Amino acid sequence: RLALRTLRINVRRFRNLMGRPPKRRCSLGQGATSWALLPSSLMLTGSRHSPSQRTSLLGFGDTPAAFDLSDAALALWRNERFEADAREEFPRTSEYRQTASMSESITPPGPHGGDAPSVARSAGFDRHDLIDLSMSMNPFAPDVEAVLADRLGAIRDYPDPSLSELALAAVIGVDPARLVLTNGGAEAIALVAALNPAGRVDEPEFSLYRRHLTMVGDAAPRWQSNPSNPIGKLRNTPLTVGPEPGVWDEAFYPLATGQWTNPLLDAQPVWRLGSLTKLWSCPGLRIGYAIAPDAESADRLRRTQPRWSVNALALAVIAPLLELTDLAGWSASIAALRARFVVALHSAGYTVIDTDVNWVLIQDAAQLRSAVVPHGVLVRDCSSFGLPDMVRVALPRLDQFDRVIAAFQQVQR
Repeated sequence: RLALRTLRINVRRFRNLMGRPPKRRCSLGQGATSWALLPSSLMLTGSRHSPSQRTSLLGFGDTPAAFDLSDAALALWRNERFEADAREEFPRTSEYRQTASMSESITPPGPHGGDAPSVARSAGFDRHDLIDLSMSMNPFAPDVEAVLADRLGAIRDYPDPSLSELALAAVIGVDPARLVLTNGGAEAIALVAALNPAGRVDEPEFSLYRRHLTMVGDAAPRWQSNPSNPIGKLRNTPLTVGPEPGVWDEAFYPLATGQWTNPLLDAQPVWRLGSLTKLWSCPGLRIGYAIAPDAESADRLRRTQPRWSVNALALAVIAPLLELTDLAGWSASIAALRARFVVALHSAGYTVIDTDVNWVLIQDAAQLRSAVVPHGVLVRDCSSFGLPDMVRVALPRLDQFDRVIAAFQQVQR
């Protein structure tokens, strides 16, 4: 049993090192068509590595004969891992699992998406084997990790947001005195709500507004997302401005329109909130911003904000990532990918609602979240929006597309 546990652990390590295996049936013993296990020794065929390199990568020794398994052990391992020869292997998952039992153990949906780590743990997945489409990120974002790797020295200094705020304000085209960088869009919402504690929220709407507002009422300035979250539609209604500035959350506006902000808001006394986290697909870095209606309001926000709120690593990547940003190109690519995604989901038998942004909605899908997790995909349950029969599905990256569609097709069988 210890040998079998070691084998499973090291096969997973091998597969992560070697990339995704071919999508074909896997057999054991002589004549295997994919990577195979021989009764007397471990042999991984179809690899670019020599036998000694393969076994070294797996941690079994320096020669193919360094790790021996009996026929009985191989049969047991085969039964546990594959369940049946006729089933096709899921790319990059650790092993087949019983869908029903896994669905029962999956972490229930929380108030927000992005809970892939806890869901992966509850389902027995490695985190990197679970495609997280519960958080709506830019599927065409640049490689933030590569940019970050060259700027790790930033951690040796206390954060100073001034230069990054100047760079971002110049790109957006606003007075830098009115722009404040924040620790993600969530902090921007919390800070603006602290200055303007009364607000109006028309559901369905992003739940953080109500969480941070002290009072919610119809007579208060309106908080609204554009495009609307979760419906995903751009708002074309005329702007209404009351005695107090309203709040426009434009977290997804650049990806929907190819523009940083709605130009109709430039002359309006309103707050505008943005999320570089979503634009660059780096939720762990936490980079957001607020554009105040005037410089005085921005100064009040800065005085409310905790000192060194935005970390030095996040600040260090803003200027180089701005150089890599292509709003118009990303917006066009997202529209094309979304159209392809809608067609594929319709063909798989789902009732899909198209949007103007980087996600789609699926109706009559109350159990879809738990049903699709065993197939390596996580979607956003919309119960917290008051839409219990609907899920929100972010657009996958191009390299994830086929696997995601295969997972949805598998659920419908």
